[in-house]
Amino acid sequence: MKTKIYLLMATLFLSGVICGSLVTFLAIRAEIYSTPTKNSMELSAKALRFLNLRLRLSAEQEAKIEPILMDAQRDISPLRAEMRSHVLALMTAYNPRIEAELTPNQRATFRKFTHKLESNLSLDLEEVD
Repeated sequence: MKTKIYLLMATLFLSGVICGSLVTFLAIRAEIYSTPTKNSMELSAKALRFLNLRLRLSAEQEAKIEPILMDAQRDISPLRAEMRSHVLALMTAYNPRIEAELTPNQRATFRKFTHKLESNLSLDLEEVD
């Protein structure tokens, strides 16, 4: 009987460790990938924090990896700006088709939030490094 209790407790403990690790990983990944940032330095710092947390980098490794991440962000930045402009163009192109399916009240609300979203994307394009 004691063996079953110990086995149950061990299984419960391991389940907690696995779930906790998974939740932590997903939370960190969500933070890194979903937080909009415009500054390449900030993106590089986030990536370095993520790598350090997951891989437990030494100070020497951090010092060597940081410039690599800065270079990557410098190269990615123009692509990000180009992608934003394409997304903005596509959104604008599809909006009339969506509006055609909406009631007048829905259409007015839709226009308000799409205008706000398009304005934010336009501002982002101007602020890209």
